[in-house]
Amino acid sequence: MVNVELIKVDNWLRSNKLSLNYSKLPFMLTKYLKNKSNLSETCSFQIKINDSCFQRTTCAKYLGGFIDSSLDWSSHVQYIKSELVRASYIFYKIRNVVSVDVLKTLYFSLVHCHLKYCIVSRGTTTNSVLQPLEVVHNNILRTITYNNYRCHITPLYKSLNILKLHDIYKLELAKLMHKFHHEMLPTSFKDLFQKTAEVHCYSTRYATNQNFYASFHKRWQKKQFLIEELLFGQM
Repeated sequence: MVNVELIKVDNWLRSNKLSLNYSKLPFMLTKYLKNKSNLSETCSFQIKINDSCFQRTTCAKYLGGFIDSSLDWSSHVQYIKSELVRASYIFYKIRNVVSVDVLKTLYFSLVHCHLKYCIVSRGTTTNSVLQPLEVVHNNILRTITYNNYRCHITPLYKSLNILKLHDIYKLELAKLMHKFHHEMLPTSFKDLFQKTAEVHCYSTRYATNQNFYASFHKRWQKKQFLIEELLFGQM
């Protein structure tokens, strides 16, 4: 079916005097990590146009984010980890010649921007995938504050007024839910969430609370409920 439709695309391009470099068009098959039942069936899958086969890949970069075939964000986390390790080396080399305020400014330029990008999606992955990222993040704060690796990390976050990785995720998801609640998001987000009162008719604890939403994505349900309670229950 895919190859048949691609032939139509190729015919349209040719009729409009356009061309594509098919050697630079890889494709990727995505599947849920635990669903390996039909893995052997997809191994021989090919996409081609006019005898030109597309190269299959397990990871693709799109808008600065790495998406892998298992959709667990492990490739993107590894990329961020490499950027943070590079930044950690920079902090270690210059911390003796600049003040802590300068190091903190550099932190938001070299580290925080990578942690924040795509975190609403990336934060839904498992803790085992995010744990190496948290370790490097903690080491950077210890480097900035001249502490050894055995130093307790929570007081350092408080003294520098910097959020932990999980707290950054909660803040960004709270912002998203706030915009959704006040209809400040594009219309494409309209069907992503649903009011809890509309999910079922049972008299549960939050059934009459109009501010809670249930995500249609299973990976979001537990973490999103925590953020909605933080956002709407405490404000």
